[in-house]
Amino acid sequence: YLFISTAGMNGFFILNAETGKLITQALDVPNGVTMVQTGATEKTAMLYSKTGTLCYYNLATMQKIDAAQFSTEEDLENAMIAGSGKFTNRFLLGTKNGLFMAFDTRSGKSIASCRIQGSALMLSEDSAGGAYIIALSGKEANLYRITAEQLAENVNSGSKKLASPTASVRYTG
Repeated sequence: YLFISTAGMNGFFILNAETGKLITQALDVPNGVTMVQTGATEKTAMLYSKTGTLCYYNLATMQKIDAAQFSTEEDLENAMIAGSGKFTNRFLLGTKNGLFMAFDTRSGKSIASCRIQGSALMLSEDSAGGAYIIALSGKEANLYRITAEQLAENVNSGSKKLASPTASVRYTG
């Protein structure tokens, strides 16, 4: 699947990634979808909208799953889904106003946040279900890592505390 949306667009388009043919225009989802991730079987997709809506979409019926829509933080940047093992696709991650934030994809509730130095350029999932964050501060770039284990511990304990990620690499220009 190929998903296409813009901030001013109502819903989004779903195209066949091999042929480019339009499958459907999904109008029953929130506006401003900025992140879509399918599950391993590609039967469902998880959507995040800048309006702070996290919802699931059934790719077999091409309809939003009404019982699986949650309110969460608005205007997340670099939104992505992470997690591994029994926590596969369990974490919605993003940045906002100098904070790294993590949310539970089953409820939309915050599970962690911590301050990062500089402006986050991107998030990328690591091979173990955690995330790397690249942030710029002046002429310095910092690479941070949040592990899936840290996030899973917060889900299990109910804690929202997350030790500030340590910059594992610093580049200066």
